[in-house]
Amino acid sequence: MQVGLLAALPNWDSEIKISLDLPTDVAKQPITFAESRRNFAQSARYKMSWKSYLSNTKDATELRIFLTRVRGESILVPLWPDVCETFADAIAGATSFTTWDRPVRSGSNWIIAAPDFSVWETVTVTSIVAAGSQWTINISPGAVNAWPTGSLLYPLILGRLDERPQPESITDESLETDFSIKENSDFPYRVTTTAVTLSTIGSNIPSFSSTLKWDVAPNFSRPLDWTEMPDVIYEQVGFLRQEQQRAYDHRTPRGQELEFYQADRDSLSKIESFWRTSLATTLRFFVPTYRGDLRMLNDTPGGGSLIQCEKNFFSDPSREAQPGDPFIALIDVNNNVTPFQVTTTDLSNETDLNTTVTVGAFPAATTIVSHLLLARFAEATLEWSYTTPYLATTRLRFVELPHEYSSDYLANVLITEAGTDTLISEAGDIFITEVVSGAPPALPQPAYLFIFNEVGIRIDRFTSYENTITVPSGTYAGTYTPAPFSFDKLKTGLKLDQEKLEIKSFKFTGNPLNRMWPFALDGILTLEIVEVDAVTPSSTTAISRFYGDVWSIDSDYKATAIPFGNLFDRKFPRFLISASDNYTQFSAPTNILPSSFVIAGTLPGTIDTTSQTINVTSATGFAKETSYFAGGWLETGTGANLEKRSILESTPVGTNLVTLILDRPLLKAVGSQAVSMYPGYDGSIDQCDSRFSNRINFGGHAYIPNVNPGVKAIKPKSTSGGKKA
Repeated sequence: MQVGLLAALPNWDSEIKISLDLPTDVAKQPITFAESRRNFAQSARYKMSWKSYLSNTKDATELRIFLTRVRGESILVPLWPDVCETFADAIAGATSFTTWDRPVRSGSNWIIAAPDFSVWETVTVTSIVAAGSQWTINISPGAVNAWPTGSLLYPLILGRLDERPQPESITDESLETDFSIKENSDFPYRVTTTAVTLSTIGSNIPSFSSTLKWDVAPNFSRPLDWTEMPDVIYEQVGFLRQEQQRAYDHRTPRGQELEFYQADRDSLSKIESFWRTSLATTLRFFVPTYRGDLRMLNDTPGGGSLIQCEKNFFSDPSREAQPGDPFIALIDVNNNVTPFQVTTTDLSNETDLNTTVTVGAFPAATTIVSHLLLARFAEATLEWSYTTPYLATTRLRFVELPHEYSSDYLANVLITEAGTDTLISEAGDIFITEVVSGAPPALPQPAYLFIFNEVGIRIDRFTSYENTITVPSGTYAGTYTPAPFSFDKLKTGLKLDQEKLEIKSFKFTGNPLNRMWPFALDGILTLEIVEVDAVTPSSTTAISRFYGDVWSIDSDYKATAIPFGNLFDRKFPRFLISASDNYTQFSAPTNILPSSFVIAGTLPGTIDTTSQTINVTSATGFAKETSYFAGGWLETGTGANLEKRSILESTPVGTNLVTLILDRPLLKAVGSQAVSMYPGYDGSIDQCDSRFSNRINFGGHAYIPNVNPGVKAIKPKSTSGGKKA
């Protein structure tokens, strides 16, 4: 496979943007607004945009030729903001490089180059470890060239051009253009964030001790509380002056937007790693507002449990309580975040916060008292804007999860349970407060398995997940390979024969749907779609979402599967009063086996895969009359190479040869391969007796008249001739 390398150096006078997103889903329950959240992948998808200035004819011409050549090939591009400069010389064959810094993000593919890219080579990085104030980047195999101090190492992103560049000529020799590369690679070549240690809430709030705590100070904080998620529905009914409204007893979630201007890779890594660990919008954590929501009145000496604040409406007993009221954070001059769970006391001249644990010494002049929100990220995308390889900015939005602080919230359950539920009446509406877990159930990270079974031939296992899924044991045991498959909702209804599932795929080597376009199946192709937990896949917890037959496919690889196969295409009634046999020969009611009538033969030395006519060597078959095998079938090959073909006609020819006309050519058979032939059956009692000696199990009515004796035929009435009036 050919891969292009695009090493157009960035113009740092313009920003370089790096964004990453994760496929997630957030669903809200009706009435309660409780959330269910899940992610559909482990790794983020990166994208990088930059501007490049090519100052000479050589570079400009090379770029034009490159863009003309690149079509569907993947492209490797250095991650410009993650450059690492070597601290010491490295000899040819070296397996490690000492650098001044380490990257924020990287994969296994790297490039080492001179600053002007006049010399370069790609390497595979195996690990990055700290070495005092420097870093050691280990590679395998060793470098081909010797590299002096000051050489540059870049992690590589493998992807495609998101938009085709349109270079603009500055002079007759120089040009400027914008590039945008979108990650588009298999899982082993992904870019991932350098892992860092993240903080948790700890023992100060026991019920959330293991929950992540955001502790990277922003450059700017902006509240979003008053515009987020309204919970009142208005509806105009008739011609009244006043709209009808339905107000739900929800607490308005608070929102927060934080701007970050980071000047070191440690804090950049921490923010990106926190976003990745939280799985974008999926997992919850605590984040302080970083505003002075309250102002300390006096220093806390340490050893006590009282925080005295200036008089604030926060402690007013008449205000509506909010689920997040008990949680605050003290932020010291070094931006250390210390969380507390508190109750309030409203005094005439001050607001007192009473903590559940001992408060250390905090000076009032330099300590920020901030609300602490149980929140998630509001967006599934994180974008950095780099002005140098070490300076980057981003804005992050957080949204509070008021339903997840405690164990009681409104539920949409209309049956009360004694001892656990409470009736609340409000303006004639009755709500039920049900004691349930405050946190939503942890939804597994779903992976969908596609099990294609060409019955009697082979089973293919695929997954639409980004990485290989291995189910260790049980019904669905096996290894599932990533492949382009997706499905829409199952169409269901009262008419079972109209139920179907639409599947979308793409042509690739080994796709079972290839054998339907053109038709080359040797058995019914069934499909089962199974949902498993991508992290811990197991047959025990697997859920079968669909099972049926693949029925049709178009040239765009959109296939249709139906749950009941050809069940509804069968004749009804199944048993007819007919001179012809109601039973298919060799079916259970006939009480005979095909193995009792099989005739062996040998295929010719060369197989014409385009012809439906084939000569089989078989002395026994040659002795049979013409059309003996017409209506029967043949089998050849084993396992995945097994082929079955219907026989349309058979004729003995030459010496010990039988000419067979098949419904379609043999595709996988090899010359001189063994073949098994089975006789045909026309459904008559004579053939049932003479060919199969099975008259006693004949399933028809051989001697009934061709015309129903209970029906009298209408005789045409003859008319007298004559002229028309």
